[in-house]
Amino acid sequence: MYVEGSQYGKSIRTCCDSYQIDSLKNQLSLAESFLKRCPTCIYNFRQTFCYLTCAPYQNRFMVANETVDYS
Repeated sequence: MYVEGSQYGKSIRTCCDSYQIDSLKNQLSLAESFLKRCPTCIYNFRQTFCYLTCAPYQNRFMVANETVDYS
């Protein structure tokens, strides 16, 4: 797991490496330009995509409906 420093001085454990986090950050910055007048909206939007992409406990809120074998 990659550990990234948070805005509150604590560490955050994620299932993303630094490349994935940078990519997510860049992609979210595009949407934030539309939400810039609402800091709470930006926070919630960012939090949602961060959880969906990098949360180490996705099994608590995501369920696989189908799997595909790519081998």
